Amino acid sequence: MVHARAFSFADDAITVGLPSPSPMARVPSISGSTAVPPSADPSLLHFQLRLIQSHWYQTLFQSDPTDLLPNSASFIWQMCHDMREWAEALPDTLPVGIQELFDLELRYSYVYCIAPSARAPHLTAYGRILIFEHAIAYLDRIYAVANASMNAAFYTYHDALKVYFMGSQFVAVLRDAVDALLSGGSVPVPLSLPGHAPPPPLPERSSGDNLDRSLRSLERVSQTLEKYGERWEDALALKDSFERMSADVVEELGARRGERDAANAQAGQMRLQQMVPGQQSQQQQQQQHMQTMQNHTYPGQDMRWVDVDTTQMIQGGNRYEN
Repeated sequence: MVHARAFSFADDAITVGLPSPSPMARVPSISGSTAVPPSADPSLLHFQLRLIQSHWYQTLFQSDPTDLLPNSASFIWQMCHDMREWAEALPDTLPVGIQELFDLELRYSYVYCIAPSARAPHLTAYGRILIFEHAIAYLDRIYAVANASMNAAFYTYHDALKVYFMGSQFVAVLRDAVDALLSGGSVPVPLSLPGHAPPPPLPERSSGDNLDRSLRSLERVSQTLEKYGERWEDALALKDSFERMSADVVEELGARRGERDAANAQAGQMRLQQMVPGQQSQQQQQQQHMQTMQNHTYPGQDMRWVDVDTTQMIQGGNRYEN
């Protein structure tokens, strides 16, 4: 899939049952192999996801491109539903690194499945916001993985290709509807046909303004590919290609952020100017109060000691004793 090529074998040619798990499977960990229940065997769980991926990949991308898929939205939502059910059934006993790897694979699969294809060329506004949010979540997380001191799961050059793909899809949706995406407005959930799976829910989004989130994610594509380039030189070619492809979008978003920051600074200056007359009025009131207090004192009396019994102070006491 990452190479956008057909599988070596058709699904029908290799329709076999999954291997039976052993009584206690072994999964690798940092400290060595760890025994886990057979239901938590990562290899079997990975096979389950691969079956779903193979089905929608062959249908959307490797079948006759001139044959448009009828009810393509329903098919895509069903595939997303199947993948979400797979994710929700993952056991909590999986090692953290494997859980993270599966989460990244799930987000990558969502974006790949929802993205326009020859047989399903139309992208809805809801599908666009799904790609936008899942791409940001993926790029944020893979950036952290690439820069971690130790990875507890298996990452390869294919992950560099996935970063490039996710970055290109992110740029594509920004080009299509930058104003709508940056505004952060709500998008109506498409209606599903009776008896068909509903569209997947929007993922939990990271905090921040969508303009800042977008620029950060675009930067992290280049930074992650540069980091992977330390191991795989071809990743640097991907980085250069992405930067050329995204240059106009980065420039536009950077200009928007500059305009926004300038407008915010100007608004702050105006608020400060509006506060000055009020502050002056308050100072005038304080001065009038001080003048009034002076009018009620004897000539020569020090204003510092108004309402203070100086006799008690000299004697070490206080007239406001408990």
